[in-house]
Amino acid sequence: MNKRPHPYYLAGIISVLTLLIYLPSLSNDFVVWDDEYNVYNNIHIRLFDMGFVKWAFTDISLSYWQPMTWISYAADYALWGLNPFGYHLTNIILHASVTFIIVILTARLVEAGKGPSEVLLHSEDRVAMDTDSQFTLIAAAVTGSLFGLHPLHVESTAWVSGRTDLLCSVFFLAGILSYMSYVSYKTYKAYFLTLFIFMLALASKPTAVVLPAALLLLDWYPLQRISSWSSFRAVCIEKFPFAAVGLVLSTAVFWGEKVHGRMAPSGISFAARSMVALKALTIYLQQIVFPLNLLPFHPYPETITPLSLEYLGYATLVAAVTTACLLALKKRKIFFAAWLCFLIPLLPVVDIVAVREVYMADRYMYLPALGPFLLIGTGAARLWIRAERMQQMRNAVKIGGVIVVCLFIAFSYLTVKQIAIWKNGVTLWNAVIANASSPGPTAYINRGLAFKAAGKPDLAFDDINTAITLSAARFQAPMAYTYRGILYKDKGRLDLAIEDYTRAVSINPGYADAYANRGIAFNATGQFDRAIADFDRAISLDPGQYQSYIGRGTAYKETGRQGKAIEDYTAAISLNPGNADAYIYRGIAYKEIGQFPRALEDYGTAIRLNPASVEAYNDRGVAHKHMGQLDMAVADYDRALALNQAFAPAYMNRGAVLAVTGRGEDAARDFQKACDLGTEAGCDALRGHMKR
Repeated sequence: MNKRPHPYYLAGIISVLTLLIYLPSLSNDFVVWDDEYNVYNNIHIRLFDMGFVKWAFTDISLSYWQPMTWISYAADYALWGLNPFGYHLTNIILHASVTFIIVILTARLVEAGKGPSEVLLHSEDRVAMDTDSQFTLIAAAVTGSLFGLHPLHVESTAWVSGRTDLLCSVFFLAGILSYMSYVSYKTYKAYFLTLFIFMLALASKPTAVVLPAALLLLDWYPLQRISSWSSFRAVCIEKFPFAAVGLVLSTAVFWGEKVHGRMAPSGISFAARSMVALKALTIYLQQIVFPLNLLPFHPYPETITPLSLEYLGYATLVAAVTTACLLALKKRKIFFAAWLCFLIPLLPVVDIVAVREVYMADRYMYLPALGPFLLIGTGAARLWIRAERMQQMRNAVKIGGVIVVCLFIAFSYLTVKQIAIWKNGVTLWNAVIANASSPGPTAYINRGLAFKAAGKPDLAFDDINTAITLSAARFQAPMAYTYRGILYKDKGRLDLAIEDYTRAVSINPGYADAYANRGIAFNATGQFDRAIADFDRAISLDPGQYQSYIGRGTAYKETGRQGKAIEDYTAAISLNPGNADAYIYRGIAYKEIGQFPRALEDYGTAIRLNPASVEAYNDRGVAHKHMGQLDMAVADYDRALALNQAFAPAYMNRGAVLAVTGRGEDAARDFQKACDLGTEAGCDALRGHMKR
């Protein structure tokens, strides 16, 4: 470029505009769709220490291997706690950053395409481009604006759990820029920097595994490093370390998905899966041009007829686009390059090898959309330059400029409108259920959970019942029965809850969550041996589920087996060192066998992890009392009551200590308060105290 600063100024302006358009997402809440697992119920991210780092880099029970994403969530938690504002702010900053990089990268790619053998422009256009950087700036501006403002990118940005796409894209695109520097200057520093950035992208989302293929595409066009078989072999050898790292991770991810059962059972033929993939590609292309009625959830088709007119039409369209790009290859490499730029990032998420619950999603288009956007950007720049050079076309240039501005205003409006869908879990699944042709049981399950979180259990029951009806012959049935069981448990109907958990395990004997929840219900009904059996089964199916160890430990504790209880609580703590409840339960077990110093240590850890834990302060007060540290006991009861003035056990315990220290009137007030709160033991203690 003749004027170096321009692309950076332009990138800054477009990224700031993008950030402003996404500001409405700052008022959005978390949604009931992975946000619960990734953030607000994820205890792991609440303690940023070496235990967390080990978990982030080794655990795949919640999701793919994505340690950089976990670290970003932990950083947000350290800054914002569970305030969704901070998580959304990080997302929109990341999206604006990706947009900034896109503008710079587009300018670099256009520069690289100015070689003498390139036919991106006709010769007369190249003269204009050599005397002015308008072409580069227009192409970069249009491409960057499309990327930043297109409604297709709302899902990855307005959804907190879309963080993986954003973080991965930052590193993916930074890796491409680093690679272009390596090609320009041939420094090993740039090469190894690219390899390191590639690893960061993989650690954000495994779909970055396609970066070596993207770099090979760059070598072919526009870097033009491939001109013979020997040059092709040389650039392939150059990518070997990238491919080796990607192969190892891909194998591990595929194994992890199989082990944790996140792949839907598939009796679907390869031909049928291929046709569904072609359908997804066709709809993606349509949505780039007409981003209307975008939905967050597209269930995998129930019936697939590969030779139907519908699916043959999808195949014909994809074949026609591919053929047209190949026919234009000699004159315009950019068309085939843009088509491959669209296809390559989609390879990990088109369901040809395995079948997921959804066959397409807006988030899958976050990086793939760059190919078509680049083509539109360079095409707009070419038309602008040609029209501007022709006197009779000057008015057309002005009209075209107005049309482009109106188009971006329309996209911005649609983006803001789409952001509103992600306001909360209820609005999200309302949109899916209202607009999807066949939303399926998952949509009703998730809306039911959203209603439950919003304190509307009756509406939750309605949706879960609908999900059960819809999922009678689907793999979601055990999940639906399990969630209805949880609703029954919350209403105190443990008998009905146990019936639903039993239905879930009868349909899927390998469903660990159903066994764990039935074990909890058995604990609540005093059936501790049956609870232990269920927790044993849950742990054998999912050894990383720390809640099952806590549940089994509770059953052991209630049946007097404190040693086994302590073992299970310790196992839970080793799996999740940030879980305050496990320390409280182990502290209680230690207290019951007279190991008060260990109990005090566990209560102290629980309080450090959760300073708002009323139970931890109360139980630590009891331990202090048993050790004769009465002043410290009263201080802990005071803290518990400062946190919750309606916590009757703390009044009871404090009253008992005050009574033995000669503060009879204060003790009477505490017993009276416990009695007023409906505690019969408090009333008995008050009567006994008054007699004395």
